[in-house]
Amino acid sequence: MTDTATASTDDLRRWLNAGCDIADSHFHRAATGLLDFADLLDRRDIRAHIVTEMATDTNDVDHRVAWVNWHDLATDDGLVLHGGAYRLLRLAVSIAHGTPVNLRDALSGLGDAHARAVLAAVAGALDVAEDVEITDTTAYRERKRANDDAIAAVLARRGVELT
Repeated sequence: MTDTATASTDDLRRWLNAGCDIADSHFHRAATGLLDFADLLDRRDIRAHIVTEMATDTNDVDHRVAWVNWHDLATDDGLVLHGGAYRLLRLAVSIAHGTPVNLRDALSGLGDAHARAVLAAVAGALDVAEDVEITDTTAYRERKRANDDAIAAVLARRGVELT
């Protein structure tokens, strides 16, 4: 076993992907992707639920693999998360472990980037990610530009210049 607390996030991501490959689980890969998107793989309290070990492939080559103990993560009452990170964690646990989640609560208040990550995770879990493209519509680009302009105006009033 390797101490996940000291592993780099890149190593942990690679090990988790290898574990998903061995398990042939689109659901776990999608859920792990949500944890990664929300930067939860960097948190010690999340890493405490990740197990690593060595596995031998069909060519007798050893590889470090990892997987999330989704059951323990789902029942960990000591996690302190808020907002989008909390919602994405609950959705990830639901995708990987089947733990029920109230979609209205989990999806409400997600920003555009979080919503896109959830859509990508669902497509990945269903193994249709290569058949689905999440694109920016003209309406989205206009809304984003207006939002960016509003933020820039507020910052300009405060004397902050965007570079």
